[in-house]
Amino acid sequence: LATFAAGLADLARRERSAFVDLFTPFRPFAERPEREPELVPDGVHPNAVGHFLLADAALRRFEGPRGLGTITVTDAGVRASPALAVSAVARSPG
Repeated sequence: LATFAAGLADLARRERSAFVDLFTPFRPFAERPEREPELVPDGVHPNAVGHFLLADAALRRFEGPRGLGTITVTDAGVRASPALAVSAVARSPG
């Protein structure tokens, strides 16, 4: 996948096209010894947390809205800056 992502980035540069790197955001999670939550349960399709990482990468690449706040997801739970409200967050197997 790293080679594929690098090839797409090179193609985008040559074609002067926008490119969103959707591979790199997953690396830190894939390299952890414990892989809970599993971001790509079937090896292809991300779960809800994986989709959050993809959306974050796309918004950062295309300079999405800033200043709305920060949501942090860790093993200890979910925290949001005062300007945001996060509710009904539950951890489930898989």
